[in-house]
Amino acid sequence: MATGQRQIGFSRGLLPRLLLVLALIVQAAGCGGEAAIPEVRGDPGAVTARVIPPALPSGEVERFVGRAATVLERLGRRARVSVLVADLDTGDVLFERDPDVALVPASNMKVLTGAAFVASLGVDHRLSTRFYADGEIDGEGRLKGDLIVVGGGDPSITGALFDDDPMRAIDVVAESLAARGLRAIEGRLLADGRLFSGPVTGPDWPKDGPESRYMAEVSALVYNDNRTFIECRVENARPRLRAWPDIGYIEIDDRLRIDRSQNIVVSRGADDNRFTVTGRIKPTSFYDADVSIHDGDLYYLTALARALETHGVEVGGIGRVAADRVLPEGKPMLDFVARAERSLVTMLTTSQNLYAEIFFRLLGARLAGEGSFQGGSLAMERWLAERGILEAGTVVADGSGLSRANRLSARQLVVVLDAMHRDPRAREFREALAQPGQEGTLANRMQELEGRLFAKTGTLNGVSALSGYIEIDEGRWAAFAILCNDCVVSRARAIQNEICRALAEVRP
Repeated sequence: MATGQRQIGFSRGLLPRLLLVLALIVQAAGCGGEAAIPEVRGDPGAVTARVIPPALPSGEVERFVGRAATVLERLGRRARVSVLVADLDTGDVLFERDPDVALVPASNMKVLTGAAFVASLGVDHRLSTRFYADGEIDGEGRLKGDLIVVGGGDPSITGALFDDDPMRAIDVVAESLAARGLRAIEGRLLADGRLFSGPVTGPDWPKDGPESRYMAEVSALVYNDNRTFIECRVENARPRLRAWPDIGYIEIDDRLRIDRSQNIVVSRGADDNRFTVTGRIKPTSFYDADVSIHDGDLYYLTALARALETHGVEVGGIGRVAADRVLPEGKPMLDFVARAERSLVTMLTTSQNLYAEIFFRLLGARLAGEGSFQGGSLAMERWLAERGILEAGTVVADGSGLSRANRLSARQLVVVLDAMHRDPRAREFREALAQPGQEGTLANRMQELEGRLFAKTGTLNGVSALSGYIEIDEGRWAAFAILCNDCVVSRARAIQNEICRALAEVRP
């Protein structure tokens, strides 16, 4: 453990920070060519003008160290931990416990995914879905060919952003196409999901069944988070089941029976959309199953075709482009664009796994030339290596943290948080994290720290993690990472809460 003597960074010195400041000065000075677009947070070179405050009082730090060490003992002998807490203004390490041990980070992997995405592509990155008319459109708006929909990894067409009405979400796209004079597609509506490749789910993800909403398939075209609701009701003394959104994409095999007790199980095959609903339902009860679907690209097209028909646009059918098909030359008929920032906030605040995997593959496509699990892993490792954060024990298996193969240390997470704290988009990144008392994974934890604590939770069986920022004085921030493996999750959460509360009580 340390009491303000060590500095953040693998060299435990000031060199990483000096190199970072130098890089920011060069960035601010520019290298000729086109003028840079000003950042919302101002000139990144302004970091050089910051006045570094004095170290925190040794008595305050020692008191915090004592409390943190004491509460960690309650985890038990079998538990493994990696903990680091640092003052981001001075670089002083306030507390550490095996900070370089790489453990399973669970959803704290999303801190890395979000940081790499913001630093590499930016919060304003355009998630673009392009629509190409492969054929002539006559004077009556009839397309003499196919309409090809090229997925760009935009997850914003979801009921969550449209008052829980997924049909309104896809209607925005259909309305935009109809407004361009389209009245009929005499060919087919075709999905081009070639931006992403490889397996659509992780090979070592939890074995909870393909219908689990936490493990939605990754696709370049995304509709309603690649999920659907199966509503189970009793009407006229009989079980009644229906899908929402009701677009005819899934089949439901109803095997429910009415009983005085209730136990409903919903399942589907790995490669189909035939859902089987079994068990018992009470005569006066109901149940809504939130489940994931198979093949997000075709799910999107099915919903879009239904929405187009409501706007009077005839659709000849749907399908998928051939692997070697060349897109038409020229501009697309429609370029439907959403900024990444809103989806980034959802990913970090509510721990949305699908969004994390989409960002992970977008990084793979941009930085490694392959939008797959392998490409994302390679891109992330390169990003870490370029910043001196990649260690021998590091494993990046996915972007969401669902995989137990992932390995990160507390020091790596704190160094990433430190780098983002000095990024021009520091505030946007920090405020995208969950906060106590607000919607998200910290809604019911440490509510007295609302407005001061911004963090990412992480949970798997036997794994609990928490990392983020705490404002210890006005404008003065600390970063922390608390990774607990082989633990009782509820106990680990309570310990994380106590460490954060103790850190919040440190006074300069």
